[in-house]
Amino acid sequence: MKTFRQLYQESFDEIHPDRGLLEDMLEDARTEKARWIQYALLRPVATFLLGAILLFGCTSALASNVGFVYGIIERMSPELADLFVPVSESSTRAGICMEVEAVYLEDGDKSARVLISFRDTLAERIQGPLDLYDSYGMTSVNSLDASWVTGGCSYAGYDEETGKAYFEIQLSSDVPYERSKLTFRVRQLLLRQEREEKEISLEDHVPGMPEKPVSLSGGGRADWGRYQELTGLEMEEPGQGLGENNIRNPENMPDDPRPAVKVLDGIPVSECAADDFTVTGLVYRDNLIRLQICQGEFARSFRYVIPYLKLPDGSERIYWYSNFWQEKQGDESLAFSEFYLPCTPEELEGASLWGEFYRMEDSVEGNWKVTFRVEEKKEPDAVPN
Repeated sequence: MKTFRQLYQESFDEIHPDRGLLEDMLEDARTEKARWIQYALLRPVATFLLGAILLFGCTSALASNVGFVYGIIERMSPELADLFVPVSESSTRAGICMEVEAVYLEDGDKSARVLISFRDTLAERIQGPLDLYDSYGMTSVNSLDASWVTGGCSYAGYDEETGKAYFEIQLSSDVPYERSKLTFRVRQLLLRQEREEKEISLEDHVPGMPEKPVSLSGGGRADWGRYQELTGLEMEEPGQGLGENNIRNPENMPDDPRPAVKVLDGIPVSECAADDFTVTGLVYRDNLIRLQICQGEFARSFRYVIPYLKLPDGSERIYWYSNFWQEKQGDESLAFSEFYLPCTPEELEGASLWGEFYRMEDSVEGNWKVTFRVEEKKEPDAVPN
């Protein structure tokens, strides 16, 4: 049986420009931003040559890069590396080439692991990590029958030789993906990422603050037993009232099916920055720090923060629980997060609160779309002992 590496190498023998890619380019020319349209009008000959490069150049560079791609897949899942099926189908829009490199379907085809890449064909905007802005997804002919779809995305690496940034996408649905026709899409990219680490003053904490109900967009929680094991925290599980804090179908949101909780009613949304972080509440009570931060609007950027405590003994403790929701400021929706950090009064005496603040900006909307099929691939024969 041929390995992924062999199949991936052989797949380049079948690569040729097709009408679908040509139509993508023509559509790209119609919808591109003004500066690229102006460039095309001023330099028609260069544009024609650029078109040839886009048609032939997006996949040819990969022929010498099989080892790099295979290495990524081995890191992603060593035991499944040879079960991935090479795809090598691409879409070029807004001067950026998105390529579906390889796919593995499992769990009765209800789960998919997809390796994709992005490469800038016009400039050098992609030189490492970027953000897919949760605008990705994969559909098949029966996707409308699905009642739920979940997914996740992780940065897999950057190849300086080809200028390609790789990502692993994991998707699951309650309906199997139809192998004969799959479509993978990404609507938007954020090309610039900045990270800043800074202290959040604990001097501003108060013992209490009014609360308000909000409908959640997301959140997370660590298992308290495991959290205790990792932190060595010897205290009762904090925030026992958090269970009571969870409220569904509150009176002022009777038609909202999402779960709702009570959060701090601190600085009003009208006083929050739309393009930056704003600390809107900081409460310490019952061995628990509650930190609320507005992350601004998310229409063309994305911001998030990872708060943690630096304790007197030199150790660090990340937050245990978080809620995420949005509120309106005029025509804009601003994102909020509230974090819960366990901390005893003795620890608080010498602790400091810090945050890793991440900003992803420079939005490019390309609506990249690739349609492909995935052949069935048999499990490798067991190796005798």
